[in-house]
Amino acid sequence: MAEKTALQGRKAPLSVLIVAFLYLAVGVVGFAYRFRTLLAWQQGSVWAEGTELVAIVIGVFLLRGQNWA
Repeated sequence: MAEKTALQGRKAPLSVLIVAFLYLAVGVVGFAYRFRTLLAWQQGSVWAEGTELVAIVIGVFLLRGQNWA
């Protein structure tokens, strides 16, 4: 059986929702904006896209109620 999350059965505080959506917005917009530089293999593009993906992952797990996020 799946492990229960800390916020399961409770609503997340508004501040957590705001931060989660900010992480998601910054990650998605940044990834889409810099995607052409990744295809052109410009210096640093892999690291920039990696940080955007980390922001998306953190936002998703904040919405899921994971404590580590």
